[in-house]
Amino acid sequence: MLHQRVSPETLGLARIWVFGIWLVSVLLTPFSDLARFPIEVLRPIGALQLVPSAAWPVLLSHAGLIGLKVTLAGGLSLLVLGVPGYRTVALLTCAALTFHQGLIRGLTFTNHGELPLLYAAWVLALFPAADALALGRRPSSPRPPVTYRAAMQLVALVLLVCYSLVGVRRLVESAPGIFLDGTIVHYVAVRAAASRGTFGDLGLTVLQHPGLARALTLGFPVVGVCEALAPLCLVSRWFRMVWVPVIVTFHLGVWVLMGFLFLFNLLMIPVFLADVDHLVTRLLVRRGRGARLGSHPVGSGVGAPP
Repeated sequence: MLHQRVSPETLGLARIWVFGIWLVSVLLTPFSDLARFPIEVLRPIGALQLVPSAAWPVLLSHAGLIGLKVTLAGGLSLLVLGVPGYRTVALLTCAALTFHQGLIRGLTFTNHGELPLLYAAWVLALFPAADALALGRRPSSPRPPVTYRAAMQLVALVLLVCYSLVGVRRLVESAPGIFLDGTIVHYVAVRAAASRGTFGDLGLTVLQHPGLARALTLGFPVVGVCEALAPLCLVSRWFRMVWVPVIVTFHLGVWVLMGFLFLFNLLMIPVFLADVDHLVTRLLVRRGRGARLGSHPVGSGVGAPP
């Protein structure tokens, strides 16, 4: 099973990775742009429906949104460092992050690209992810290893279930017709014509090259099945070795041909769907050996290799 052995250092790395990605995203996102939307456009979703209507003019003002950005940037910075009081800071920061993501969806459009990383942040807020690689003190007594293992497995499961729900819905509602009638080719061409992203309208080449169109048509059901069966990655190393290249290729293809990239998902895959604990342990052991060797004078014979 994936993440059978997880050290506090590995979970600390996951904390730095997830909250670091969010920190960069928050710093690069122009929060004040949301102030341009009329309040009448807002359709609060989820917990945002509990916010009193009188509070929205303040929250959606330029000053209110800048305050939210500063709060998030500060909280996420503290979480990356792993300061004392980690859980309290993490829960408050995740609540503010959820509020911001709710604003985006309530004012603009519904997008699931950021949700797995948001769920990962909540999981890490509830687990002791600051026991290592952090400024805070280590716990006086060691925690059960299952604590760290469960956190990594839960984040991986959340990511995989997000894929599975999309794949199952596609199979149940649209299969087999969607895989046989050229829907994917049509969708790629439409998205390419409407998009002016990094690669412009490169996706229109599917209309000029029958071989490319055929490859997309044949690959689409493979991706659909991989998405639906995604949770198997937790228990099958061989399926994971197939799944990861298929899904990464799918995401990169969508980016090139249709102009949108699920960057957060791609950044989560190498940490939560790989045996990172093995790599972290090797690096720490190597660093520990180097520190022990370097603590003795050269030529003293203490700690020298046999």
